[in-house]
Amino acid sequence: VYGLVPDQIHLLLLTLLVQGELDIIKGHQSFRDAFETLINPLQYDRIVPGRALSLNELRDLEVLCDGLHLPTPKHWSVLAQKRTVDQLRRFGTRQRDQFSEFLIRLRAEQGTEELAAQVEKLISHWLALDKGEHELQGFQQFLFEIGSPQRFAAEAGEMMSLPSRLDKLLRE
Repeated sequence: VYGLVPDQIHLLLLTLLVQGELDIIKGHQSFRDAFETLINPLQYDRIVPGRALSLNELRDLEVLCDGLHLPTPKHWSVLAQKRTVDQLRRFGTRQRDQFSEFLIRLRAEQGTEELAAQVEKLISHWLALDKGEHELQGFQQFLFEIGSPQRFAAEAGEMMSLPSRLDKLLRE
């Protein structure tokens, strides 16, 4: 192809695969999953475009990262998108764990039903990141469930300080 020798094609395909620009498929299995058994990318059936976020989804990811004080890359390659979504997912997992303990404490107190419902809603939003076949699909589901990224980032930011203020709030 265009004067490239097989080794150059092999290297080019692997480079584009690592960057997330394309995926190499054999049946229903990706090269990422079967590289140990089928080493040469030329043994695979199809080469398909890599999965990436749309421009609106990318803007929403930036808004969420800025609102939650998570770093964003300078260049948004597909690989950078996947890493950033994974970073957001790990942050969400930590928040989910923290809020699960907080929810148990809230349910033990009288008059905290409304706050407990808000915490449950926040936990369910974070759980959406784990849905889907891959991290980008999970992020798309997350965006669908939260609605507005700006509002979610603001609410999540407010809620992060609640566990430490619980005792003071209960006394009031």
